[in-house]
Amino acid sequence: MKRRMPKVLGIALKMCFGTCPACSLDGLMQMPSGVIYRRSRRSVTMRCSTCGLQWTMTWAMINKAAKRHVQNAIGDELALKASMYGTLVEATGFAVERETRGRRGEQPAL
Repeated sequence: MKRRMPKVLGIALKMCFGTCPACSLDGLMQMPSGVIYRRSRRSVTMRCSTCGLQWTMTWAMINKAAKRHVQNAIGDELALKASMYGTLVEATGFAVERETRGRRGEQPAL
């Protein structure tokens, strides 16, 4: 049985990485238009509600990008965004551990 994603994580994911790459290039929208289309243990796929484009991100890459945004966040206007990125860093830490474990050649305990 698949567990539901915590609501806070879903909101943070949509607000931080839910802007469609195609629509943002056209200047059509500033607000996130992506919805979570599918997710797995390794990645999440977002779908734009305007143009239908789908884009996939691994949890490890989301973690790396969120860490960069937390480090670059300065000022009160970015405090909310920084807290959302911080939530994503904490929630996706498992992916970085799994990725580094795989690089060293260790097998997970069963």
